[in-house]
Amino acid sequence: MKYTLAVVGDSGCGKSTWIWRYISGKFDQDINVNGIDTRNKDIILDNVKVNVNIRDTGGQERYRTMTTTHYRNVQGVILIFDITNPKSFNSIGAGWYNEAQTYASKYTLKVLIGNKSDLSSARQVPYETGKTFAEEMRMEYFETSSVTGENISEVVQYMIRELKGRGPAD
Repeated sequence: MKYTLAVVGDSGCGKSTWIWRYISGKFDQDINVNGIDTRNKDIILDNVKVNVNIRDTGGQERYRTMTTTHYRNVQGVILIFDITNPKSFNSIGAGWYNEAQTYASKYTLKVLIGNKSDLSSARQVPYETGKTFAEEMRMEYFETSSVTGENISEVVQYMIRELKGRGPAD
């Protein structure tokens, strides 16, 4: 079984470190992505071997035209923002969510991630704001930390279980 997930959001919100933490179990703040990067991880979930393919894009504006191809043939989209940066949250509603709706299949599962939960003392986007937006858009909401690893595996496990419940994957 194979599932492909795309991770999208503004530059600097921690997409690449989030993916690296999931793939390697380690935090590395020096990861940079220019264009599209793909990472794979084999996991056993509910006694089934699953290949998780995660696509990462640089969030910079110059990569936005590449991002539309990023949505092709994905079963899930992770929309990620930085809880210490309200602009990154506003960009979800003002662009990233609409882009995912436009370019991904209507059957694509979407989840919203408030990243950098380890920086809660610098929080500028309240938990309830993220949760409410996610509910309005019919998405699940998680807060995660690439530094501590909090909830990162749980997000992917949730998505795989939801997708498995929808029927066959690749």
